[in-house]
Amino acid sequence: MADLPVIPWDVELGQGARIIAGNIHLPDDLTYEQWARVGEGLAYVHARLDQVNTSLHWAIGQWLRYGEHRWGEKYAQAASFLGLSPGYLANIQYVADAYGGQPARPALSFRHHAEVASLAPDTRDQLLETAEHEGWSAHDLRRAAREARIAQSGREPAQVIAAEELARAVTAVRACPPDIWPTLIAAAVRPLQQAPGFIPRLVALLL
Repeated sequence: MADLPVIPWDVELGQGARIIAGNIHLPDDLTYEQWARVGEGLAYVHARLDQVNTSLHWAIGQWLRYGEHRWGEKYAQAASFLGLSPGYLANIQYVADAYGGQPARPALSFRHHAEVASLAPDTRDQLLETAEHEGWSAHDLRRAAREARIAQSGREPAQVIAAEELARAVTAVRACPPDIWPTLIAAAVRPLQQAPGFIPRLVALLL
């Protein structure tokens, strides 16, 4: 990774505006209408980046599945190639595996698919179809998925929400380098350390 060249990012936005290496350069004499058009250009670039990010996540998931199928390769070696944490790659492959490596709804983002990956196939397919037709954000889909989990589990809503938040925290920690896990965990769970069995459960989820 260190030997790869840095790719300069230079994007023309129109109206004489452009993004160069993370900085936007704007003419001093833009009219309000021109400034608004530049905003439209930024929105287009943002949407394209979201599409690229989704495609990249699926590509990584498919690459991981290939390596596991052909050589039994897991996340440690793959992480060294990509410069990403094994936990982060495990999260990507979990979602990819849930859908057989392909997005169920190509128009939706990888995050949409991740929000319902743990649900039963029929339920998640129905929610993804609704999300696409109704234009739901990933956050909207998360709320619908939570309602489905509550209905399916028969547990109190507070229990389901607590379990989801714990799983989300674990996912975030696993995406970070392992050497900073102790610091992150200590900060996150300090208020909850008195809860019986909380720390062993969190450690078991991480490993």
